[in-house]
Amino acid sequence: MIAIKNGKVVTVTDKTFEHGTVLIEDGKILAVGENIEIPSDAQVIDASGCWVTPGLIDCHTHISNFNEPSTNPSIPLDGNEMSSPITLQVRAMDAVNPHDYAISKVRDAGFTTVCILPGSANVIGGTGIVIKLRDAQTAEEMILPGTEQMKFAMGENPKRCYGTDRKYPMTRMGLASLMRETLFKAKVYSDRLKAAELDPSKAQNQTSSSRHWFLLFVVRCAAASMRTARTIS
Repeated sequence: MIAIKNGKVVTVTDKTFEHGTVLIEDGKILAVGENIEIPSDAQVIDASGCWVTPGLIDCHTHISNFNEPSTNPSIPLDGNEMSSPITLQVRAMDAVNPHDYAISKVRDAGFTTVCILPGSANVIGGTGIVIKLRDAQTAEEMILPGTEQMKFAMGENPKRCYGTDRKYPMTRMGLASLMRETLFKAKVYSDRLKAAELDPSKAQNQTSSSRHWFLLFVVRCAAASMRTARTIS
C-alpha cells in the first residue's frame, strides 16, 4: 500500500483537501480525505508543499504515432497518411507504439491519458483513439475501446501538403469543397443503408461507397443534433 500525505489534494469531482491523504493499493485509490488512518506497513510519501491531482488528460496529441526519437528522416512519420487528402479508413490505433521513448517522459510530467489523433496533413485524416500511458508491450493494453473519433483539418497544413505540389485542394475553398463532397457522399451512403434495413429489396451493392462507412457515425450524429436543435428552437 502507498500513502500520500500532507499534500493539497484536488479531487476535481468533490472537495479539495488542504492537508489530505490518498491511500493506494494495487494501483487503485482506496481512500481520499483528511484524518485518514495510514496502515503501519504502508509506503509513505510526504507531499508537504505539493499538489496532488488526478492524472492529466491531453485531448490532442500525436505521441506514440510520430514517435521519439525519429532516427530516419527519409521515412514518413506514421501519424500522417499523406497519399490522399481524404483517408477516412486509416486509424491511429494501428500505429500506436507502446515503446515510444516519449511515453514515460509524458507520464512523469503528470499525464496518464491522451487522445492520439492522426496528423493534420489531410482534410479528413482518419480516426483517433484514447490510450492510457501504461507500461505495456502491446497497443491493445493501452487503448480505451469506444473512444474513436474522426479527425478533420481545415487550414494551412493540408494546403501546404497538397497545394505546394499544385494538387487539389490548394485553397481553403478547395478544403471546404472536398469536405462537403465527402460528407454528402457519406450521408447518401447512410440513407441507402437505412432504406435497405427497412426494405431489403432496396439493398444495393455498396462496394464503391464502403469507405464512407467510416463516416456513418459522424453524419448520423450530425443529423441527430440538427433534429434536436430544431426541436428546441
